[in-house]
Amino acid sequence: MKANITGRTAVANAISSALYSVQSNGILMVEIASTANRHFKGEEIPADDITAIANNVGDSQGWKGKTLTARVSEVRVILRACDKLPKYLEAMKKAVGDYSWHDAMKLARRANKGDSVAAAVAFVKNNKVTSQSSVNPQGRAAGALSQLYGSVKGERRDAVRKAIKMLKDAGVIKVSDAMAEKVGL
Repeated sequence: MKANITGRTAVANAISSALYSVQSNGILMVEIASTANRHFKGEEIPADDITAIANNVGDSQGWKGKTLTARVSEVRVILRACDKLPKYLEAMKKAVGDYSWHDAMKLARRANKGDSVAAAVAFVKNNKVTSQSSVNPQGRAAGALSQLYGSVKGERRDAVRKAIKMLKDAGVIKVSDAMAEKVGL
């Protein structure tokens, strides 16, 4: 079978766009599945195309190490389910209204395991994380500052380090031992 280069690129771009947008918005999975089904004629995506697309997404996102391994695995889950996913997502939308990216990923995994649409939707509904409230705003701020620290250099990095120290000293955020070591506190 001839490699579907146009389809590979289009699907990789759709996934990259979705990941770049808002990872908590499950409706983005519809765009991914639609793009894949348009370019692969609603058929199962061949294994070599799945590998190429997943690698393309990993490269475009700049993932490395453990992040690369985990995220590329998620991309493969999505790609293996693309031909089945629209009916699962439609049923999820009817059952719960808006749903998260994580819920859409659970649906893709259940579709790949061969669950019926009803069983997959029931599984996701019964295993929903109530919200991101388990991570408080201070934790999200600390995580964002840690990521920002890792993405800047020179004077900017020093400024982020000072901000982290100031917020820590004021009791606004808690700094883990790993983060303290990373930023040199």
